[in-house]
Amino acid sequence: MSSVKIANVESHRYGTMLTAPGHNFATGAQILVEGVSGLETETFIVDDVVGSKFSIRRNICVDIASMDPETSIVQTTCPHRIGNTAACVVLQAFDTVAQVHVKQIYEIGEIVDDCSLRLGSWCDVSKVVLPASLSANLARGTLSCERCSVVVERSGSAVPGVATLVNRPHRSKDSCLRDWRGGLRARAIDVPEATQPATQHLRATTPDISVLRVGQAGWNQCNGIFHRSTMGFQNGPLLSIVYSEELSMWCLLADVLPLHPLLCQRRALNLPDWDGPQLLYVRRDLSLLGRWEPVVGPAPGPLVQVYKETRIVQVSSNQLSPIVEPTVGSSVLDFLLNYTEADWRGGLCHGSVWGLSALEAMLLALELWSQMHACAAVCRPWQEALKPHRSLKQICRHALQLPLELGSNLPVPPILSAVIAIATFTSLWREQHLVIQKFSQPAFRRYVWPARVSRIELASELPSDEDGSLDGPTAAVLDRYAGTFSSLLQQVLKDLPLPWTTTPRTAGMATDGDGHRFACCDLLEGIAEQEGPVGLLGMDSEGAIEFWSAEGVKLLPHSDSMLQTLASSGLTLASRSHGWLCHGVEPQPHQTEPSCLCPICAGDGRRCLGASQVAGAQKLELCDPAGTKIELQIEMTLLPFFATSKDPSLVHKILPFLLMSVDSSLQPLLQQLVGELEALALLHQGSAEARDSDDTSSEGQGQVALSESREYLSRYPNTLLFTSHSEDFMNGVCTNIMQLTQKGTLVVWGGNYDQYHKTRTEVEKNQLTKYKKEQDDIKHLQEFIRSCGTYANLRVQAESKQKIIDKMVEAGLTEKPMPDPTYEFSFPDSEKISPPVMAFAGVSFSYSGKKEDHLYEKLELGVDLDSRIALVGPNGAGKSTLLKLMLQQIEPTEGEVKRSGKLRIGHYNQHSEAVLDLEASPLQFLKDLYPEGIVTTAGKKKMEDPEWRGKLGSFGITGDFQTRKMKTMSDGYRTRMVMLLMALVNPHVLLLDEPTNHLDMQCIDALAGAINKFSGGVVLVSHDFRLISQVAKEIWVCDKKTVAKWEGDIQSYKKHLKKEVMKKFKA
Repeated sequence: MSSVKIANVESHRYGTMLTAPGHNFATGAQILVEGVSGLETETFIVDDVVGSKFSIRRNICVDIASMDPETSIVQTTCPHRIGNTAACVVLQAFDTVAQVHVKQIYEIGEIVDDCSLRLGSWCDVSKVVLPASLSANLARGTLSCERCSVVVERSGSAVPGVATLVNRPHRSKDSCLRDWRGGLRARAIDVPEATQPATQHLRATTPDISVLRVGQAGWNQCNGIFHRSTMGFQNGPLLSIVYSEELSMWCLLADVLPLHPLLCQRRALNLPDWDGPQLLYVRRDLSLLGRWEPVVGPAPGPLVQVYKETRIVQVSSNQLSPIVEPTVGSSVLDFLLNYTEADWRGGLCHGSVWGLSALEAMLLALELWSQMHACAAVCRPWQEALKPHRSLKQICRHALQLPLELGSNLPVPPILSAVIAIATFTSLWREQHLVIQKFSQPAFRRYVWPARVSRIELASELPSDEDGSLDGPTAAVLDRYAGTFSSLLQQVLKDLPLPWTTTPRTAGMATDGDGHRFACCDLLEGIAEQEGPVGLLGMDSEGAIEFWSAEGVKLLPHSDSMLQTLASSGLTLASRSHGWLCHGVEPQPHQTEPSCLCPICAGDGRRCLGASQVAGAQKLELCDPAGTKIELQIEMTLLPFFATSKDPSLVHKILPFLLMSVDSSLQPLLQQLVGELEALALLHQGSAEARDSDDTSSEGQGQVALSESREYLSRYPNTLLFTSHSEDFMNGVCTNIMQLTQKGTLVVWGGNYDQYHKTRTEVEKNQLTKYKKEQDDIKHLQEFIRSCGTYANLRVQAESKQKIIDKMVEAGLTEKPMPDPTYEFSFPDSEKISPPVMAFAGVSFSYSGKKEDHLYEKLELGVDLDSRIALVGPNGAGKSTLLKLMLQQIEPTEGEVKRSGKLRIGHYNQHSEAVLDLEASPLQFLKDLYPEGIVTTAGKKKMEDPEWRGKLGSFGITGDFQTRKMKTMSDGYRTRMVMLLMALVNPHVLLLDEPTNHLDMQCIDALAGAINKFSGGVVLVSHDFRLISQVAKEIWVCDKKTVAKWEGDIQSYKKHLKKEVMKKFKA
């Protein structure tokens, strides 16, 4: 839009701001204003664009009428129009004595009147502006001021003015290429010379602009270079993406006058003045999709992507149309269009609250999810359109900025664990010392959390006799090494597109709580605090803070090679440290809020809220040859751990959504309670809250996690309702058992699981005895009645006996107790193979391949056909990794895993169900999978339908379940199907990773029986102590990079864990 209406004019002593809704003027654009008194017949420069508002500047050049050397006052021939003393002026004149042209820059000491200025000069010694020394020999002078603020009389009134974009003069291609090449060379980007022909054989093609999205860049005005409208996307009037054949690269250009920050970037790169198109960013690839490199535009470059828009089919016209129409005001539909780009971030910036806290983001996600379900329930077309977006897990991960799973070496917290940890932090937002203590607990240490590098700073303490000058000796030391640190860290953190300062210099002073003064040099621009790329922050086994890129590349702590590079620059390492920081602000009295772009912040009193933000920090302290200490501190903000004073009142709002959810991503709700025990109490405030789950409440936890959970929940003062298949867990927690009978009724039993089992057994035994006696009595009475026949003298007795039976029926006969169904799993015997079946010889392993990251070191162990091994140990110790090494799914970093060439392995893990064709029935799936038959000890055997049905029945898949599609079956039935597939392999060794997650108690018992009858070897990873006690002959503890045999049974190991847990509770 080249012309827009001006809705309002606001002026103050430092400038003028116009409000023009719908404008798309970029910073540095030139506009002509009409219809506003005091602003007509002049071209202005747009600056400080904030939504629909922007300030205006002007270039001034006036002739000098006279100069008074004694008073330093300069009079102009016409009004100078300089509105404040914050600007500097350039005086150009002719020296009549020296016969030369002179040019001087002066401060404005005072605006005397419309045609008079008192000039001044800055004194570096006294740090004040002194009267300017003007020569009496100067004549024919001019006074100029570039990009000067505009001050007008009127303010705050609606005006019928219009702002029109001014077309800038055309610049020749040669002059443009000359400036662009200079910028590319300054950025060390290879570019063909002007005389060198283009070597690009393939020609880049411009994609459909309507599908492009240009992300946030270091230059904010680049964001949204293609503006979305109801008709698609429109190119900004002064912004463009073109492919330059001469440069052999894509160029993102802004045809604007260089204001801040472009002007600062040009000066930092030592580029001459240029008022033509500014080369902001380039892409050295035929495809413009991806991350761009900065030239004149500040780092980081934008990420250009294809904009994904959800569309639905209009039933009436059978045409595709956007899911969001301008006439629809639904927040759900608006959310869906921008689903993948929804911005729910927040934090502290310069002591102010902005955006959303993690708890608010989570609540918004849950509300939107609920509304989506409501939309889908009432409209059939919406059901299909909303289907890709109705994953509660996906929405919650997006709200909490949690990445997808990155492997066992980078465990991302499950949704529930993250919510519990955030709720804990929320309750302690004001207690910063307690917050920092929490981050040393397992609840936080076991996972990696999304984080952003928010600050990289060099600092050096000022001696007591040095003032705070930016030109002092301490600042000079920082400036001398700032470039070295910046270049080195850009290599170390190359996987993060951070906003690096082009020429880092000491920019300020700071004082700590003890009164020590420091010179400070920021290596990043301030945008990093809100817009920087996201990585992952975690802790190693020793508690040291580690930082990873989103792709899983380890970036911090600093490597030895980096320290060696610093040493070659003359710096020696004095110390290195790490720790947690908690920044906070206290709530402020309510005040009128300034205008704010953010719809969340506007009108919410957000700037008055108290808040706290957790960050991790890595610090290096080095010394230069003169002994001056330099501190390098890298601060990484933990994105989910930002809470406001408003958040504690929101916790209870999230709970109903969690309880009503049927989405498996938030179930089971009692799992992953390793260190979040206080948080569980926070979530369960009130006299009674329910917990329900489709899976076991202890699924996926290690033995340590279960022990801690069991110990805490056994003391929990309120009501808990949960489902579980872990006998040991129920024995430690339950005071009552609710049995769901096969008839669908609920029976409540007192006591824990053992007491329930004992009492139920006795009750059902007595009930069966009573049932048999009643049936025997009825049988005898009926036999007597039949023996009476038609004899008249016996009819009275027969009728009497029938009345007895009728009264028994009327009073209610005892029902025959229905025992729980039992199953008989079986794994077939396989042929014997000579040992060693499997052996580890000096095996070490790390996912990165680096020795310092070893998960295991120098393992020496073996598995044979008579092995019955249970792997135990804390989460993250590498139990599943050990199984992967046995399966040869991963290769050792050092050493060798030797396996017999005849070895067949039956393997089960939590993802084994992926092998099933859920559209097929179990019977059809087996027939299709084994058309030629199965392997037995006697060779191949062709299977018929009755034999397949027998196999299925032995694993508890009976009746119509054999012919029903597997997608309609529960996880438990699918698990049984996978167990059957393992049996059909005719394995020598079973490797079982958490096999009981979806099995009920009867199936677990059947699995234990099958393992005990199995003639091969077994290696088991399970949290189920009961199963381990039934089948394991050896307990192997995986911890501290080794595997050690536990001298004792699983019960003694359980007592050991309980002892360790009790120590933590007492602490």
